Amino acid sequence: MTILAPKVKTEIAEELLEQPAEERQVTIVYGSFINCYSVYVDPAIRLIDEDSGAEARLITAFHIGILPSNTLVSEITADPQLIFEGLPKSCRSFALYEPARPGLTPFRVPGIRRNDTDLYVLEIVT
Repeated sequence: MTILAPKVKTEIAEELLEQPAEERQVTIVYGSFINCYSVYVDPAIRLIDEDSGAEARLITAFHIGILPSNTLVSEITADPQLIFEGLPKSCRSFALYEPARPGLTPFRVPGIRRNDTDLYVLEIVT
């Protein structure tokens, strides 16, 4: 006896076809802190492609407080890491951009040259 299974037609939504085939992330590591007592990450911090203006949002942070929390530098046991969404493949340089907030000095680092690993180590000097 032969059993024929019905043919199933699968339709894929256009927006799913437009999604990137791979997941990309950019990691920023704070290698050291000079002249800092405590540190934090503003959840609104962004990476901005300096050519296209495309933005990558913060996904998560490790070993550092996210506002309203902050972390005492003396209590940091590993280099703080910020994980961002991926930048466009065409991006050649980008800026780390923290928006201004009342009473706080925004942290901004322009001209970060893109590399193949998307892993960057920054030294924070205040």
